[in-house]
Amino acid sequence: GHTEAVAEFEHAQSTGRLHHAWLLEGPEGIGKASLAEYFAISLLNGTLSQQNSVLNVKDDDVSRSIRERSHQDYRYIQRELNDAGKLKQDIPVDAIRTLSGFFALKPALGGYRVGIVDALDELNTNGTNALLKTLEEPPKKSVLFLVYHRRRPLLPTIRSRCRRLRLYPLSDDLTRKVLDQNDGDNANLSLITRVAKGSPGRVKTWAESLSSEFVHALEELRSSEWPKLKPASLNSILKQASSKPEQFQFFAHYLDDWFSSLAEGVHDVELVSASSSTWQNVQDTLNRGQRLNLDRHEIVASCLSEVHKLARQFGA
Repeated sequence: GHTEAVAEFEHAQSTGRLHHAWLLEGPEGIGKASLAEYFAISLLNGTLSQQNSVLNVKDDDVSRSIRERSHQDYRYIQRELNDAGKLKQDIPVDAIRTLSGFFALKPALGGYRVGIVDALDELNTNGTNALLKTLEEPPKKSVLFLVYHRRRPLLPTIRSRCRRLRLYPLSDDLTRKVLDQNDGDNANLSLITRVAKGSPGRVKTWAESLSSEFVHALEELRSSEWPKLKPASLNSILKQASSKPEQFQFFAHYLDDWFSSLAEGVHDVELVSASSSTWQNVQDTLNRGQRLNLDRHEIVASCLSEVHKLARQFGA
C-alpha cells in the first residue's frame, strides 16, 4: 500500500530534492511509522540507488541497526515507559531537545542524519515548541520524519515547514496481506478487519487481545434487525470493554461500524432520525469520556444504555 507516498519520496530522493522534514499524516495503525523506517533505511544505506525502491530492503547491518535503533546516525523518538511499566502520557520535551542536539552534529558515517518522531499527537506544548526550533533551523544532510495521527490539532507553523505525505486506510484485501494469518483468533479475523477500516495495526492488536466471548457478545447486535441482548451478554460487554484499552477501543469502533450498517438501506424517516440522534449521543459520550479521562466502565455503560433505548423504541 501507500504507493503514491512511496513514489513521491523516491522521486524527491532520486532527483536530489529531498526536503528536510516529512509529515506522514493519516489514521493510526496504517503503517506510517513503518514506512518512515523504510525511508530511513533507504537514506542510510543507499537502498534506492541499488534496488530502485525504498521497499526492497536487504537484511544487512545497516537495516538491522536501524530496526534495533542502534545506528549512530539514526534516532527514533516515542513515548517511554514510566516506573510502573506503562506508557507515559506524552513524549518528554527532553527527548525532543536531545533530537535537536543530535541533528546539530555531523553525520558519524558521512551520509545523512535521520530522525523519526512517533507521534506528533503525543507532544505537549513544550515538546512542540522545541520541535519547531529544530524545523526552523534544519542542519544540512538531516531528514526528520514526523508521524501524525490527527488526534490533536497541528500548529500551522509545523505543517508549513514540512512536506506532507497523506496516507490512507488500506483496503481489506491489502490489510489481510500485511497480517500474519496465524496471529490471534482467525475465526474473528474477518470481523475485526472490517471494524478496523484499513488499519493493519489495529487488526493485529485486536486479534491478539480480544476474546471470542467478547466478540460474540457484540455480534448479538447484528443477530436480528434490532439488538436483543441478553443480560449475560450485556454484562460480558460491559465487563470486557471497560477492562483494557484495546477492548475499549474495539468497542468504540464496533459501535461506529454497527451504526453505519444500521443506516444502510433504511427509508423510515423516524427511524433514521432516531438512530442518528442515538449515534450522536454515543459519539458525545465517547469524546467526553476521552477528553475528561472518565472511567471506562461508566462510558461503556452510558453507550449501552443509548443502544438499549433505541432498541426498545423500534425493536419488536
